[in-house]
Amino acid sequence: MQTSSAKMDEGIRYSKAITKIRSARSTILVVAVLSVINFILINAGSETYFVFSLSSTYLLASLGAYYAEMQTIGIIANILIIGLFVLFWFLSKKRPKFIIGALVMWVLDFIFMLSAALLLYEEGLADSLLELAFRAVVLVSLILGTVGAFTLGKYTPEQINEFTSSTSDPSNGTLYVDSQVSDAQEEEKSGDESESDTDADAGDAGDNGDADGNS
Repeated sequence: MQTSSAKMDEGIRYSKAITKIRSARSTILVVAVLSVINFILINAGSETYFVFSLSSTYLLASLGAYYAEMQTIGIIANILIIGLFVLFWFLSKKRPKFIIGALVMWVLDFIFMLSAALLLYEEGLADSLLELAFRAVVLVSLILGTVGAFTLGKYTPEQINEFTSSTSDPSNGTLYVDSQVSDAQEEEKSGDESESDTDADAGDAGDNGDADGNS
């Protein structure tokens, strides 16, 4: 049986995991939105772009903007890549471990960006240090979110219910797991009701049998 101190420590660990997950999901959404904005800007002829975005989609959009034969490919690739990023954001609301999908995509995009910096820039990485720093921030956020997701997966619905019922503050991020807890509780409640109905039916059948026998 856990002591009050141990329960408090678990509650703090749970709260930190939720914070990491919320931060990572926000990062995923920001990256997706800015990637869309970059696509619009590049097709509008602007040289401005946001670094908190996907490098692969920006390059494909650039190729599509300057080479007509690449335009359709650039549009389709942007829709697929950014759409997949948004899908991971959406799915991670109830299943936080989907954050790892966005993390894998970002790592691949990060490697792509590093390769492009080495191959395309005459001065190597010197001109890209600031952009790399921003991308490292996103990488760290997604890594922490993945860690938080796996930490959250260690808790049972009963433990989560205990943590979430201990406070009414919506800022603790319990909305992401309340639905799972509610579903589990609803299933358990339905199971109990089914058992009660079965027992009641059995009881009625027994009473009817006794009555027939007495007759």
